[in-house]
Amino acid sequence: MATIAKRRNLILLVLIALGGLGAIGCPRSPQAKEARFMSRGKEAMKKKDYSRASLEFLNAVKVMPKDAEAYYQLGLAYLAAHNPQGIAALRKATELNPKHVDAQLRLSALLAGSANRRIVEDAQKRLNELLALEPQNVDILDVLALTKLRLGRPEEATEELEQALQKF
Repeated sequence: MATIAKRRNLILLVLIALGGLGAIGCPRSPQAKEARFMSRGKEAMKKKDYSRASLEFLNAVKVMPKDAEAYYQLGLAYLAAHNPQGIAALRKATELNPKHVDAQLRLSALLAGSANRRIVEDAQKRLNELLALEPQNVDILDVLALTKLRLGRPEEATEELEQALQKF
């Protein structure tokens, strides 16, 4: 009878140990999972493996669908791979966090290259809002100058570039 109890206890210990190892091996929280995907995605970007990076960032987006940074990184990976879905990912990042400066700036720079006047005006609006947040950001002034040039206002574009040079 004692040996049966010992066997049962041994089996229980083994099951607990195996269950415990499984819990240690994979992160439980969505934030921890996202952090792993983001880290692996950034490593893939460094290696210029944009398809792997896109997959990792896409997994991060699935785990944390309301995180603007995950969409921003996904957008960068898509753009690096010449995938036009990068624009949609950047748009989503800016919808989730309108104050995400890098996402707004990158999206605005892409929009500024459009032949469609309304799209260029949208870029200019975004940039003016960013400039209110970061008035010393030279990159914002550079892209803002481009939008003004594209909208047929070269004098204003020149002023923006002069301001950028002064702040640089």
